Amino acid sequence: MCTFLSTVDIPYFVGYMGHHTRFDRLSIVVRSAFLVFLLAGMLGASVSPAAATFRMATGTYVGGGSGSLSITNVGFSPDYVMIKGDGQLATVVRTSTMPADAAIRITYFSGLVSGRITSLDADGFTVGSDNDVNRAGTRYYWTAFMTGAGTMEVGTYTGSGVDTTITVSFQPDYVIVMGEVPETPTERFRDQPFDASDDFWGTTISGAIVDFVPTGFLVGTHLSVNDPGSTYHYAAWKSMAGQMAVGTYAGDGNAGVNITGPGFQPKFVSIGGGGNTTNAVFRTDSLLSDQSFRYRTGTLRANSIQAFLPNGFQIGSDRDVNWPGETYHWVAFAPLDTVDLALTKSVDNATP
Repeated sequence: MCTFLSTVDIPYFVGYMGHHTRFDRLSIVVRSAFLVFLLAGMLGASVSPAAATFRMATGTYVGGGSGSLSITNVGFSPDYVMIKGDGQLATVVRTSTMPADAAIRITYFSGLVSGRITSLDADGFTVGSDNDVNRAGTRYYWTAFMTGAGTMEVGTYTGSGVDTTITVSFQPDYVIVMGEVPETPTERFRDQPFDASDDFWGTTISGAIVDFVPTGFLVGTHLSVNDPGSTYHYAAWKSMAGQMAVGTYAGDGNAGVNITGPGFQPKFVSIGGGGNTTNAVFRTDSLLSDQSFRYRTGTLRANSIQAFLPNGFQIGSDRDVNWPGETYHWVAFAPLDTVDLALTKSVDNATP
């Protein structure tokens, strides 16, 4: 189910008091489209937009092998789409700030590439004919996000070659930077030490995404984030209860370890930051039990991110996620698809 946030304004009758009729008013914030319209129809309520938050969805499709393929019914117009196919295929990302028919291959020094995610559409996205996204008979797994005020932003900036603060409207907890130059994309998690970020191969980099600050994030002079005159695209997220969380854990080498830090059942989890002997990995809820991907080329893997739990996720003993003595960083996402009511009351006539 897609996220839907709305405020329902409901007048209700309290009673007669002397010569006056008294009404109170409930203002209800609802995260279910069905419930919003059910309440509005039953009670004659007015419906108005509530505070925005980012939206996300996951899914899968099978490649056709030629021409373009439109993926619809995502539920919104995405600003960020990531696709990985089962095989020796790259993970591909496109944001709404990228030029027409342009995407970036994660873990590759490729810069912008064409023929992958060719457009972001009103209710989904379109892929081209390249094998990374549309090989005949291959199953692909996608994750899509739409930005929300104060919780997720995508943007672009031009490299200056000197330490620079990239401004967003909040202090992020997770950021990805992808350059149009042939350098590997870079990620940083909130709990990483100062001046530490990672490429998706598992290499810790200094001078890239240096730190998070109240007004955005600081980039250093590494070419992956700040080549003078080059264009970079970023996505930044802020933690939100029930929807996005970040955290860390220490590897112990055991299989079947439960990580309960998220506090909700995720639809997407990514793990990185485990040092120079590991690869960043991810899992979506479209995958079967005990399946996940490395961001680099490769087929589905077992014994990595093994399952999603009601309050988090389970990891295996693979060194990408659980090498003894290594510190790992994770980010987890879920859509707000449950009913969550926040009640306030005001009085039309306080002294009848």
